Amino acid sequence: AGFPNAELGEKGVAFLGFNTHAVNNDDLGPDKIFEPLMLDVAAAVQEMKDRGYTKVFLLGGSAGGPLMSLYQNVAENGNAAFAGEKKLFKFPGFFEKDGKTPLALPKADGIILRNPICGMPTSFLNRLDPSIVDEVTAKRDPSLDLFNHANGYDPKTETAEYGRAFIDRFEHAQSARMNRLIDMVLKADAAAKAGKGPYTDGGIIVIPGTRARLMYTDMHLGNGVGKWLILPDNVVAVPRNDRAPGHYSLVGETPDRNASVEGAMIHTYASFLSNHAIRSQYNNPQATHLSEWGVDVETSNTTTVGNMMHVSAPWILFAGTADDKINIAELIYNEAKSKDKKIIVLRGATHPIASVDPKRFLDTKGLRDIMVAEIMKWLKDRS
Repeated sequence: AGFPNAELGEKGVAFLGFNTHAVNNDDLGPDKIFEPLMLDVAAAVQEMKDRGYTKVFLLGGSAGGPLMSLYQNVAENGNAAFAGEKKLFKFPGFFEKDGKTPLALPKADGIILRNPICGMPTSFLNRLDPSIVDEVTAKRDPSLDLFNHANGYDPKTETAEYGRAFIDRFEHAQSARMNRLIDMVLKADAAAKAGKGPYTDGGIIVIPGTRARLMYTDMHLGNGVGKWLILPDNVVAVPRNDRAPGHYSLVGETPDRNASVEGAMIHTYASFLSNHAIRSQYNNPQATHLSEWGVDVETSNTTTVGNMMHVSAPWILFAGTADDKINIAELIYNEAKSKDKKIIVLRGATHPIASVDPKRFLDTKGLRDIMVAEIMKWLKDRS
C-alpha cells in the first residue's frame, strides 16, 4: 500500500508482493514476535535472486520501515544486529540447522521507504497516553490529558495549540509510563518463568490508552527543520506540514479520542518486549537528531532509526507534508550510516501517498506519478 506498483511495473520494474506470517504487526498474537519476520523477507529476496534478477531492492512503507531496515541490518551485519546487554528482548539470531553456524540472509541492493515510522516501539510510545498513571486501576491525571480543554485542546474544532510546558511534561510522562510498563512486564515474566505465575512461558498484558499523540490534534507541530527537495514545487526548502487533524490526516477525519480513553492493546509479555518496548528519558517526536530524541535505540531491535545507523546500502525516502513524519524522515537521514541517501518531500501527500485535498494540492495520481518518476531515476542510477 502506498507504492504505485502497477505504474512501476509498466516501466519495467519487476515486483514480488508478499505477506509475512504475521499480516498485522500490531496484533502479532502469542509467540508471534517481530524478529522472525526477517526470514519471510529473506525468502522473498532469495526468490527474486533465484529468478535471475541481479538487483533486488526492498520497499517499505509505514511499519515497513522497521521491517526492511532490520532486515538489511541483519543481512549486512549478521546476528550482531541483535547483540547488546541493553536489549529488552533477547533474540539469539538466526542459525543453520546445526544450531551453531550463523545463517547468512541475502542482502538487498538498496531500500525505498515511504513515510516510514520511527520504529515499532517508538511509534507506540508516541501514542501512549501519559494521563494514565496507574496500570491496575487506569486512573487518569487530567493535567496530562491532551483532550483536556485546560491543556490547550479545543473540542469544537478538535484541534489544539499546546504550550511548551505541557508538551515537555507530556513527553516525560510518556516515557515514565513506558518504563513503568517495561518494569512490570520484566518482573512478571521473570516470575512466570520461575514457576510463580499462572503460565510458565510468560503471560498477557492489557495496555489501555494507546491513541494519544500530540500531532493528531496540534497542527503547529511537525514542520521540518532541514532543507529538502519538495515536489512538485521543485524547490529545496524547509517543508511545512499540511496535515489535517487525525490519524492519517485525511480531510474530515478526527482525532481518535475514544481509543485513548476506552481502547486497549493486548500483548503477550514476549510480543510486547519484541514490538513495543523501549527505554527512554523523554520522547520528543519532533527530534531530528538522536541527541534530541530522548530514546535509547540500543534497547530495541525494531526502530527504523537504530537499524539504519548500521545499514550501508543506498536508500531513498519519500515523506508527505500531510503526514506526521517529516521530522522522523530527518531523524533517519541524520543518523543513517549510508553515504548514499536521499529524502524527497511530496507536497500535500498523506501517509499512504494520497492527496490531502486535491483542491489545494496535486491529486493522488499526480503525486504517485511523481513518485514513480523519482524511483525510476534513482533505480537507473544504481543499476
